[in-house]
Amino acid sequence: MADLRTPIFASVARAQASFDPDPGDALLIGARQAYVTASGPSGVALHFDDGMTETQPLEAFRGRALTSLRLREPGDPSPTFIDTAWALAKSNSVPAGVRATQLAKMAARAPTPEQATEVRAWSVALANGKAPVRTA
Repeated sequence: MADLRTPIFASVARAQASFDPDPGDALLIGARQAYVTASGPSGVALHFDDGMTETQPLEAFRGRALTSLRLREPGDPSPTFIDTAWALAKSNSVPAGVRATQLAKMAARAPTPEQATEVRAWSVALANGKAPVRTA
């Protein structure tokens, strides 16, 4: 049986075929925040917000769900967890149900209980068809 995701992945890869990340670029890969630490014809090295690192070929990288955050210039401080979660919560390019699910997953990795509560509240609001409200 064919994987139903195959045409979606192919479409994403075609749309991002010319994307060449630069070191220091901040990206959301799915719902995980990552920074490009090295990039070249042989591949892309990533450092994720949870401390994991990953290196993969450029073509495989382009086939993933990427969102360029463009949140900082080199030397600027890294964006906070809550800012990254809020960028996803208020995004209109992702369906509300998907945002709610991803925010719930992000809440589990929140650095403080207060931030977990805030992100969880956004997830619940989106799941109930309401607009999330930022209080922090």
